[in-house]
Amino acid sequence: FNYYTGSHTFPGPGTYLISMIDPNRDSGVVNIPNSINVPFDVQTQLTISPYTGCDNSPIVLNPPIERGEVHVPFYYTPNAYDPDGDSLSYQLVPCRGVNGDYIPDYNYPIASNIFNLNAQTGLLTWDAPEAVGQYNVAMLIIEWRNGIQIGQVTLDMQIIISDCNNHPPRIASVPDTCILAGDNIHFTIKGSDTLDGDNVYIFGSGAPLTVDPNTCTFNSGATGNPSVTGFFNWNTTCNDVREQPYQMSFYVNDDDQGSYS
Repeated sequence: FNYYTGSHTFPGPGTYLISMIDPNRDSGVVNIPNSINVPFDVQTQLTISPYTGCDNSPIVLNPPIERGEVHVPFYYTPNAYDPDGDSLSYQLVPCRGVNGDYIPDYNYPIASNIFNLNAQTGLLTWDAPEAVGQYNVAMLIIEWRNGIQIGQVTLDMQIIISDCNNHPPRIASVPDTCILAGDNIHFTIKGSDTLDGDNVYIFGSGAPLTVDPNTCTFNSGATGNPSVTGFFNWNTTCNDVREQPYQMSFYVNDDDQGSYS
């Protein structure tokens, strides 16, 4: 992980573009020709306006590097949240390179069935990878307030597809929930790898675990064989009230680099 921090004072209201460029990407990226000589570029659009008020950009909680297996459906969510409770939408875009432009001859990964992104939840579905290798995928996370777009950030991620003859662990689904502020919400998440019998590890991330003061817990890192149970508990308060729903992401890894969320 590289962290770059700094402060900047803008001259006044307006829409500004903040970008970060790295000289080159990894070599051998399947869907970027000659990737070792192609820069890596990510951008954030910031709007400063007396009409929209103070604003914080969306924050991505899930790492932008994931693994999958050839011929097995791959799922990923950035698990982005907005500290101000603004609405978020998602859009697939080509990766950027020289001068921040879209990379010429960039191609979305080939799928045997579908490759798409849910505009509301940010769920990326790749059903299913047809070839091993490294792939780069980018998405815009767009921020809305009162129906007006006030900003956006770019997520550029790497997906490593291998052929390891491993069955990914499974995880039980959890229904969406609506509660009143002040109520407690708790439930269990169960994951398992009954086909291979690998050790499995459960993790969770999401806005409820980041609010301040924090009253939410999840036993990330818990392990088991061939199954594991995660315990989610949140003692909500009136400070947690907001118009947009909170999103939690749960995923299970095994010893053979399989993952399911």
